[in-house]
Amino acid sequence: MMTRCNQAQELLQHTKEKLATAQALADQYKSERALDHQLLQATEIERDKAQNLLQHMQEELATAQVLSSQYESEGALDRQLLQAAEAERDKAWELLQNTHEELATAQALVDHYKSEVDLNRKNLQEAKIECSEARKSFECFRSSLSKAYDEIAELKTIVFNILV
Repeated sequence: MMTRCNQAQELLQHTKEKLATAQALADQYKSERALDHQLLQATEIERDKAQNLLQHMQEELATAQVLSSQYESEGALDRQLLQAAEAERDKAWELLQNTHEELATAQALVDHYKSEVDLNRKNLQEAKIECSEARKSFECFRSSLSKAYDEIAELKTIVFNILV
């Protein structure tokens, strides 16, 4: 009888530990999900900024090209101005290329965070399954404990009847 009680106590302790683990996993998932959301928003903002910069650089490149064609039609002084405009255009093109690289990096970050979100969802599913198993174990423990109390009550009655 003490063995059943001990088993029931061990089962209760094990169930409490599983419930605590499941709760910790759920809390961790919630905080990681909030962080992932913040990082995703920040990445989207950076992507939008990069797109705006890209558009601005394309406009500057178009302006530089128009200026280049105007400067080519003028004299030697204009040729020097053209060279300066081409240098600016090259800088703009380099910035444009850097912007493309930054966009690719931002997209890679978005993809990475999406995969982390998927992993967190999977972890949450596993935590839910563990929670369900812990509940089942707890219900089994509760049933065993109830039976143990019933047996103790019967034994008390028997002992009482023997003593009386």
